[in-house]
Amino acid sequence: MSTRPRPLLVLDVVGLTPRLLDPMPHLKALAASGSQAPLSTVLPAATCTAQSTCLIAGDKLWDAARRAHPGCTVANICRWYAMGAGTDITVTPRPICYADGRKEPDGCTRPAALHDELTARLGTFPLLSFWRPGADIVSSRWIAEATRHVMRTLRPDLTLCCLPHLDYDLQRVGPDDPRSHRAAAELDAVSGPLLADARPEGRTVVALSEYGVTRDDGKKANGLDHPRSGELVAVTGRLVHVLLLARRRPRPRLRPARRDPPQTRLRPRRAVHGSRRSLCAAQGGQGGGPQEARRALPARRRPPRPLTRTRQPRPPPPPERRRRSARPALHPPRAVSGRAAATEVKSLLLRLAGLS
Repeated sequence: MSTRPRPLLVLDVVGLTPRLLDPMPHLKALAASGSQAPLSTVLPAATCTAQSTCLIAGDKLWDAARRAHPGCTVANICRWYAMGAGTDITVTPRPICYADGRKEPDGCTRPAALHDELTARLGTFPLLSFWRPGADIVSSRWIAEATRHVMRTLRPDLTLCCLPHLDYDLQRVGPDDPRSHRAAAELDAVSGPLLADARPEGRTVVALSEYGVTRDDGKKANGLDHPRSGELVAVTGRLVHVLLLARRRPRPRLRPARRDPPQTRLRPRRAVHGSRRSLCAAQGGQGGGPQEARRALPARRRPPRPLTRTRQPRPPPPPERRRRSARPALHPPRAVSGRAAATEVKSLLLRLAGLS
C-alpha cells in the first residue's frame, strides 16, 4: 500500500455508557457529529478480556496494521500489558520496587528518551492516583497530556489511549450516585483538549468502552445472589454435565526420623506433610523413632467416588435488566450502524485507518 494510513485516535473511556454522555459535552458532540452504536462486551466483562477481545483476533492490531502498511506506526498509551508489546511507541506505568519493600512511582516508555520528556513536562507518573483507593482524575489528566505530547511530537498513525477515571467512582459508589456524574464531567474536561488536537491533524476519533457499570447485579440476574456467593462467577452452557472427582488422601505411614551423625549434634524440628510421608518431628543426635511421631491425620478408607451434578442456567434476563453495553462514539458519520460486537472492533479500526 503506497498511501499513508489515515491517522486514528482510539480513546478507551472505561465504564462509559449512554446515560453518562449527558454530563460529557465533548464526547456527546463527537457522537452527534459522527455515528454511534451499542457495543456488546464480553464475559467476563473485565479489562484484560475486553481489551484483548477488541484488539486481538488472530493477530494483534498493530501487527495487522504493519502487514497492510509496513511503515505504519502505533502508540500505546497506558493500555494494559503494554510492556513487551510490539508497538512503536509505549507509555505505561512501571513502579520502581526496592529490596526493602518500598515502591516508587515511575513509568516505562519506548523510545527511552520519551520518559525524561514526559517527566520534565508532566512530572512523574502519578501511580497512586492510577490505582488503589486514592485513584482520581490526576492519573487520567496525566495520560491525556502524555497522549497529546506523543501525537504532537512523534505523530503515530494509530494512537491507543486508555482513560480510566470514570471507572473508579462507578465501582465505588455506583452509576446513579452524583459523584459518578461529576467524575464523567471531570473526564470530559480532560479529554476535550485531546479531541481538539485531533481535529487539525485530520485524525479519525473512536471513543469506546470495555464495559458498562449498571445497577443490575449480574449475580442476581443469573440467580446467584447469595450472601456467601463469591465475586468470581463461572458460567457454563445449557445442560452441561459437571463431573467432580473427590480424591481422598491415602493414610499416612509413620516412618522413623532421620538419624544425624553424632558429630553434627543438630536437633532440627520440622513437620513433613504429604500423602506418602509421615507427619513427624525429626530429632537429631541419637534420638528419633516412631515413638516421637506426632499424631497423624486420620484417613478415610472409602475409595474415591465421582460426584456428579447437572446445572442448567436460568434463561437470559429481560432486555431491560441486561447489563448495559458500552456505546462507542465514532467519527466520521455512518462509520457504524446497529450493534457492534467486541470481536469486530479490530476490523473496524483497520477499516477506519484505511488498512483493510
